[in-house]
Amino acid sequence: MIKKMRKWVYWVGGVVVVLVAAVIIVPRVMAASKAKTTAVAQYLAESVETGSFEGTATGTGSIGAANQATIEAPAQGAISSVAVHLGQVVAKGATVATMANGTKMTAPIAGTVVGVNVVGGDYVSAGQTVVTVADMKTLYANITVPEQEVTQVKVGQSAKLTVSALPGKTFDGTVTAVGQLGTSSSDTVSYPVTVQVTNPTGILLGMSVSVTIDTGSLSDATYVPTSAIENINGTDEVMIPRSALPEPSSPFGSGGFGGGGFGGGGGFGSSSGASAFRSEAAKIDKTIPASVTVTVGLSNGTDTQILSGLDGSKQVLVANPAATSTSTTTPGAARFGGFGGGFGGFGG
Repeated sequence: MIKKMRKWVYWVGGVVVVLVAAVIIVPRVMAASKAKTTAVAQYLAESVETGSFEGTATGTGSIGAANQATIEAPAQGAISSVAVHLGQVVAKGATVATMANGTKMTAPIAGTVVGVNVVGGDYVSAGQTVVTVADMKTLYANITVPEQEVTQVKVGQSAKLTVSALPGKTFDGTVTAVGQLGTSSSDTVSYPVTVQVTNPTGILLGMSVSVTIDTGSLSDATYVPTSAIENINGTDEVMIPRSALPEPSSPFGSGGFGGGGFGGGGGFGSSSGASAFRSEAAKIDKTIPASVTVTVGLSNGTDTQILSGLDGSKQVLVANPAATSTSTTTPGAARFGGFGGGFGGFGG
C-alpha cells in the first residue's frame, strides 16, 4: 500500500513539474520564435497606372491689392483734420488729411481707404503713415509654390482659390506671374507666384488663401505615386522590382527573406525564413529592388506622370512607414532580413 502511495505521489509530482515547465518555458520559446521571424517591410509595392491625368500645383499665401498707396506726413507737426474714414472710396487727388500749418495730403491713386492711422490733433513725424488707399477692384493671391511643382506653372493657367475666412466658397483666378528667385525654409525651396482673383467679392486684404493651379490634362498618361519618386542630386529615381537575387544558402542564416508572405503582409517569402524562400523562389523569380532613373512630367501632388525610364515595369516601390519600427532579430539571423515583409501586392 505504501509503495502504491509513493508511486501516486511521484506521478502527481511529475505532472506538476511538467505543468510548471510548460507555463514558464513555452511562452518564452514562442516569444523567441516570434522575435526571430518578425520582419518589417522596407518597401510596399504600388501599381504603375495609365489613363487620364490632371496635373496641378498648389500654394499658399495671402491676398494683396493690385495697387496700394500709403500717404505719409510731409513734415513733423500736428494733424488739423482727417477727411476720410475706413471703407470710403476716394478719387485720385482727393484730400485725406490736413496739417495744422494748412498743408493738405492727397490720395495718389483712386481706391478704397483701408487704413487710417491718425485723428485730428495727433502729432506726427515726417514720413509717418497717415492713410492707406488700395484698389480693391483687382486683388491678387501672392503665394509660394514648391520647387517640385513650380516648373509646371505658366502665366495664363487657371486656378481655384479658397480663403480660410470664407469657408465653403471657391474663387476663380489666373496666373499672372511666376517668380524666378526661390527662397529656402526648412530645407524646402519655394517660388513666388501671383494669381489674379477673378471674382474677389467679400475678400479682404491680408486674408490667408490656398490656391490650386491647373497645370494641364492628359487623356493617356503613365503615372505613379509621387512618394515613389526620389530626387538624387538633381536626378529623379524610382525603385522597381528586378530579378537578380542569387539562390540563398547557409550564409543567409535562419531568418532568410522572412516576411508575412505573398498577398498578405508581404515579403520575400513566408515567415519561416530561408527554407520558405526556396519554395517561393520560382514564384518571385528571385526579385530584389532596383533603382532606375526616370523623366517626370505633370504632377498633382499625389501622383506624378512618368515620361520615360520605367522599362516596362508594372510596379514601383514606396517606402513603408512601418519600417521605422525595426524588427527584433537574434544573432545569426539573415543577412538580408531587412527585405522581409515586402511585396504584399504580389499575392492573391
